[in-house]
Amino acid sequence: MQKLLTSLIVTLFVIQIGYSQAPGCPNVYAGPDQSINCTGTVQLNATALHTGLTNTYAVSSIPYAPPYPYNTGSPILVNIDDTWSGVISLPFNFCYYGNTYNQIVAGSNGLVTFNLASANQYCPWSFSASCPSPSLPINSIFGPYHDIDPAVTGTMYQAVLGSYPCRTFVVNWNQVAMFSGSCNSLLATHQIVLYEATNVIEVYIQNAPLCPTWNSGNKVIGIQNAAGTTGLTAPGRNTGPWSATNEAWRFTPNGSPNYTIQWFQGVGQISSTSSVTVSPTTTTTYTAVCIYDNCDGNQITVTDDVTVFVNNPINLVVDPVADTICLGESTTISASGAATYTWSPTTNLTFISDSVVTVNPPVSTTYSLYVTDQQSTCTGTVEIYITVIDPPDVQTLALPSSICAGDSSQLIATNATTFIWNDQSTDNPKLVVPSATTTYTVTGYDDYGCSNSSSVTVNVSDIPIIEFTPPDPSICGGETITINASGAQFYFWSTSTTGSSITVSPSATTSYQVTGTDISGLCSSSAEVTVTVNESPVPLFTGIPLEGCSPLTTAFTDASTLAVQWLWNFGDNSTSTLQNPSHTFTSTGLFDVTLTVTSLEGCTATLTLPGYIEVYPQPIADFYTFPEIGKTYSPTITFYSNTDSQYWLWDFGDATQSNSPPPVAHTFPAVEGEYQVTLVVSNDDGCIDSITKVVVIIDDILDFPNVITPNGDGFNDLFVIINCDKYPNNLLQVFNRWGKMVFEMQNYDNSWNGGNLADGTYYYIFKYIDNVYNGSLSIIRK
Repeated sequence: MQKLLTSLIVTLFVIQIGYSQAPGCPNVYAGPDQSINCTGTVQLNATALHTGLTNTYAVSSIPYAPPYPYNTGSPILVNIDDTWSGVISLPFNFCYYGNTYNQIVAGSNGLVTFNLASANQYCPWSFSASCPSPSLPINSIFGPYHDIDPAVTGTMYQAVLGSYPCRTFVVNWNQVAMFSGSCNSLLATHQIVLYEATNVIEVYIQNAPLCPTWNSGNKVIGIQNAAGTTGLTAPGRNTGPWSATNEAWRFTPNGSPNYTIQWFQGVGQISSTSSVTVSPTTTTTYTAVCIYDNCDGNQITVTDDVTVFVNNPINLVVDPVADTICLGESTTISASGAATYTWSPTTNLTFISDSVVTVNPPVSTTYSLYVTDQQSTCTGTVEIYITVIDPPDVQTLALPSSICAGDSSQLIATNATTFIWNDQSTDNPKLVVPSATTTYTVTGYDDYGCSNSSSVTVNVSDIPIIEFTPPDPSICGGETITINASGAQFYFWSTSTTGSSITVSPSATTSYQVTGTDISGLCSSSAEVTVTVNESPVPLFTGIPLEGCSPLTTAFTDASTLAVQWLWNFGDNSTSTLQNPSHTFTSTGLFDVTLTVTSLEGCTATLTLPGYIEVYPQPIADFYTFPEIGKTYSPTITFYSNTDSQYWLWDFGDATQSNSPPPVAHTFPAVEGEYQVTLVVSNDDGCIDSITKVVVIIDDILDFPNVITPNGDGFNDLFVIINCDKYPNNLLQVFNRWGKMVFEMQNYDNSWNGGNLADGTYYYIFKYIDNVYNGSLSIIRK
């Protein structure tokens, strides 16, 4: 009897299913039942369907025994020639040349392909290349591939047959006519079978006749990969003109084996290979187990039993012959019915008597009991299988593992059958609402009662409390303010911005919301801050006058609203804090006047009137004369001026005037005197200035004596130059006949009496500004 056990790798249980298996299904055969005498041994050999990874394949001829009738399934491509079907979904994964597929396309010319791009396309009939070849349909199974015509006669079927875990995908071409009018009477019947789990491919041919007059009679039975570079054909069945009747071929993946064989006695494993030698003392049934590792990650387990019958046995009773204990536990084995008992091994074994022992192995252990009967004619060996179960690998999970205060978390324990939490509850999952970070411990028990513990921590974060700086913000209209939030790690504002602060410029009082999240990104709270927008003052002012000649004094009048403080800037580095100031502009030019006003709430506003005040330059009246002093003998003086003026008015102080621009020559009366000369000037801006200077007319003819008699008689004792006092800053120098200077005096004041010079003739030089006067002088003392 065969059985099939299947389990997912991630599960801890198996499902036993019985079915009538097709030849390519996973299977194991434990061999025929056997008989031994009381002292005999026997070797058990298990065989299985050999499969491996799908990187390579082997082809073999198999008995012609189609697993399904050729008229089985749903008709496809009815009366349609040279066409691929649509995409057909498979209910299982099928591995082919290292790739996994769950969809396939069938062609009307006796082939299937995993190349889904062919769906509903033209299925080529003409070919001459041998397999493998990119010229043949790629990623395909040929079973056989030849030009047949369902449009003439016959039916093509597709079906999923069998039951999990060995379903099959079957495509039948039943009584389909060969193409070509001369060959339409030749009918082809064949079948392709794909097996779940083993990935075996079988081709069954009832009849594949030869039509040598069409496409050279070419046919091919084989497989090839997606590149058309690797493939395999049945012997003698590569591309060429041949026919076949009642033959079958199997293409088996033969990469690295994907199955293992084990032997069990009861629940205890006794071998991990396909062969095992046993020496039962009583009739015993053994189970061969074959585990296939499918390409999609599933495991398929199949079993078969074989019984070894023991003749003339010792009436030995052993209890138990197999037991399962938890790691660290012990079990007692009792035997009876024999004369002598020998146990092996004795490690981790305690004798209660010769036939009763207690064992506590740290790992699964097979204990052998050697016995003899009373007559010592029969001996026997019994193997007792003690399976040591490791504690369940209890795992705990908190969903979520991090929560906010007041939220709940679901605790889930796995890898055991029953669970007890540290609060003695058995809920699983278990709902908890911790107020602070808490660690929970659970003890899990498996089906054998073995236990282990695991812990999980639920981290509890406080909900952030958000505060603002400033707490009650206010601004003036048009201003910008930065609001800082604190108390969280991450922030999202109603302005769709992130970060701990926002900078805003509301035109009216506005509220802003922020959602703050803690560092875990889990806990959040929201808060609102209102920015109060105060009305700003409106600066306004006037000035009178706005233009004039320097210096210009303007009176300013404030007309602002909401102002309680004022700051004026007159544009000439002068300021005032008066509400209505007056200011004198001493510089010329255009002046920007700025008024900054402040409201009671501290809001400020500024008004600047560019070029509001214009101060015209004041001409500077000035003049100079040449000569500086007029002479009675030449009383004409020329007046000069550097003043930039458009209008000139000269008043010479002698009852005469002139409007002429300088230079102006004016002749005064030829008498000594002083004259008040006034100059009045004006510019294009109408600004006027005047200056008055005194012009002097003097009688300044110099008269030099040619002889002095410094004899002390009070007459002609000094060198007196008439009008000398009218030539200030003069210089007098006296030289003897040899040119040696004998006297010098700056600002000569008519005080020289010849000094100690001897009588004789001398020469003088009198200098005044650029004028030089010279002559001779005699000194006579007698």
